Amino acid sequence: MSLAHGSFTEVMSGTWEKLKVVGKGGSSVVYKGRRVPSGDLIAIKEVRTDGLSEEQVKGFLTEVDTIKDLAHKNIIRYLGTEMAAGCFYIFLDYADRGSLRQFYVRNGALRESQAANTTRQVLKGLAYLHGNGIAHRDVKGANVLLCSNGVMKLADFGASKRFETESVVR
Repeated sequence: MSLAHGSFTEVMSGTWEKLKVVGKGGSSVVYKGRRVPSGDLIAIKEVRTDGLSEEQVKGFLTEVDTIKDLAHKNIIRYLGTEMAAGCFYIFLDYADRGSLRQFYVRNGALRESQAANTTRQVLKGLAYLHGNGIAHRDVKGANVLLCSNGVMKLADFGASKRFETESVVR
């Protein structure tokens, strides 16, 4: 399977630049980036395609297909994709306060009010996903992103799965 799949030709309008690494996964690196010339901050998930199996490529295409039409305050927003020699880029909203896991490492355990707020926002995001037939399947502190306005967003849909029935357990 090729990354030049017909339904993933949406390209980020304008140009962009990588600023610094903010996260790493099995076969991807996430950068803080910037749109040029607007200066808007974005997240750029870079997937090196050299050496990936067909199944791994299919996983990234499925992730994009899952997130591209989602629109909810507590879900990271998809902005577009781009292909380059040996790389596939997924552009997303940038969460300027990092992940819940990073917050915990820096500041220790959440206070009860913070835990309640976090739980409420994560559950709102999950309710939206479930209402759209999507099970996230990897909810953890590293996949809950924090914004300076206090909004928390679920991210990383690589393990997500669409479901057709009332039960998400398979």
